[in-house]
Amino acid sequence: MVDEPDWNAELNRTTALLKQNPADAQALLDRAVAASKLNDWHSAIADWEQVRRHIGDLPALLRNIARGYMRVRDLPKALAILEQLLLRDAGDAETLAVQGVSLMQMGRLEEALDCMRRCAAQRGLGHIDNTLNMATTLMTLGRWEEGLPLYEHRWPHVDGDTRSVHTYLSAVPQWNPATDEQVDLVIGMEQGSGDIIMMARYLPILARRVRSVTAMVQKPLVSLLSTSFAHVPNLRIIPAANVPLTSDSRHLMYMSILHLLGERPDTVPSRFGYLSAAHFADRSRRRSSSRPAVGISWRGAAKHPDDDLRSLSPDLAVQFIERSPHIDFHALSPPSMLPLADVPAPPNLYFPVIEDDGFEVTAALMEEMDLVISVDSAPCHLAGALGVPVWTLLRRHADWRWGTALVEETPWYGSMALLRQPAINDWQGLLDQVTARLARIGNR
Repeated sequence: MVDEPDWNAELNRTTALLKQNPADAQALLDRAVAASKLNDWHSAIADWEQVRRHIGDLPALLRNIARGYMRVRDLPKALAILEQLLLRDAGDAETLAVQGVSLMQMGRLEEALDCMRRCAAQRGLGHIDNTLNMATTLMTLGRWEEGLPLYEHRWPHVDGDTRSVHTYLSAVPQWNPATDEQVDLVIGMEQGSGDIIMMARYLPILARRVRSVTAMVQKPLVSLLSTSFAHVPNLRIIPAANVPLTSDSRHLMYMSILHLLGERPDTVPSRFGYLSAAHFADRSRRRSSSRPAVGISWRGAAKHPDDDLRSLSPDLAVQFIERSPHIDFHALSPPSMLPLADVPAPPNLYFPVIEDDGFEVTAALMEEMDLVISVDSAPCHLAGALGVPVWTLLRRHADWRWGTALVEETPWYGSMALLRQPAINDWQGLLDQVTARLARIGNR
């Protein structure tokens, strides 16, 4: 594998060149790339715009500027640039691919899909970015039968850990549900803890169809899943690691389960609590039995590319908690994962989960709560998998898993209510609605 360049070193190199010659277009372009790799999109846009003044409106340059505006969440400006490009060349495949993404992020899914299909008509499925965006757009629309096969092209774009697991397991054939029964199935870990929790419902189902199942999961999930599925004798839960492969081994990655089983939104099984934390019960972590108790998670994993869209800022989270002083809020992750920065913690917010606790601790705490409130991250999946009442706070146009219908129900979890922003980026409007709901939860 090629080593990732040192983007900080590249940033310093190009900045030094530009001190000598501020009009060096190549140095500006190189510095913009370095800035974008370091997620400093405002600086990247500034450099690209400066190059634009020197060399004009080249299509590739304008597309990069549009991508930059998409990353800083200025979608109207990005769309205006892309529409300008398409006026010059309505059939440009690369511009159509980028415009499809901008429209998708604005929730204009049918228009986005039209752009992506027009790109695919020229470039085929080999344009992986476009193919994956087309897959997730179709799945968001509930058209899993079209989207899931396209999603199987994701391997060039998965994270490094997932790529390593997939490469290792690909030494043996992928599981064929039509023919492979007397085999040892190894399920490879991919994506985040929430995805593993969501797909764990299929582990007992798969174990009934093969001789044995070895399921890789993140280490903090091992204890909870092993205990919850202790009744499945041929299922083994292990931390992500290489397992010995034999001629009887077959592999399957978690997010390929839906495709291979031919699942659709109306066939998702086990909606009402397939995990249990009863074995780990610890009532000492709940602050009080006399006041309503709500578990809360306001932030997802920071490394997620859209974490700024799906997470609440510390200011918003604290203001939200302070507006319901009659409720005890229990953070569902340690302070390091739900940081408040310099914002003082409200007196009715507690941190009962400590560093290095496994998910079994969080699960046991959830089962003591009257309600869980979480953004789109692992805790909402965990609460749903436990059958605990949970309100999932979603951006207006959320991940494909949650569909497009502005209804609270989801096929994934029967105890979950989906609560969406009333408008793009309008967290305050959503939190106002949630606060009004909490006002109806009186003292126990």
